[in-house]
Amino acid sequence: MIHNLGPTDARRYRQEAQTVTLRKPFHRGPGEPDSEVTPIDCDAEYWSIVNNIKQQRDNRLRMPTVKLFDGNWILRGRVAHAYTASFQEIDGETGSGKIEMPVDYYLSQWVINHDGRTTKNIHVTVDKDGVRWSGRMDHYEIEKQQDGTMICRVLFKHDFEELKHILCWVRPPLKFWITRKTRRGVDLAR
Repeated sequence: MIHNLGPTDARRYRQEAQTVTLRKPFHRGPGEPDSEVTPIDCDAEYWSIVNNIKQQRDNRLRMPTVKLFDGNWILRGRVAHAYTASFQEIDGETGSGKIEMPVDYYLSQWVINHDGRTTKNIHVTVDKDGVRWSGRMDHYEIEKQQDGTMICRVLFKHDFEELKHILCWVRPPLKFWITRKTRRGVDLAR
């Protein structure tokens, strides 16, 4: 909104602008000095923002950390040579994961050597942007590509699948027994 100021208004406005003092951002307690207003270096702030955006982009494009564990949760290796890897997390349902590695890779050889492993289960953890996906191996497949390369495809199910197979009572059975006995008039103090 543009104001049309007359000559007297403009003179009065200039005088008020000269007499206005900047207020301090906050006042400390009595006897303590007020803080000084520090100037902002706009160029430094701009480059700080640009560097933060670049760092966030680099973090977003960084490959996730994929680790394979045996059944006793002893680390067997970090997957560094994978053709593809995909892991999906579904709220309230079992997600799935897949890693495709070369057959001659040492972790692929460990997965394929079923009889040579001390434990039969294989666990995986995937860390990306502060989120961890973990699961257990469902099965593996060995496939020959059209170009002649052999790949080992390892398929995982999310840990939520294990939660589905835990048997537990809805409520403690002792509480049910006590309420049934007291309703029948049996004195439990005896």
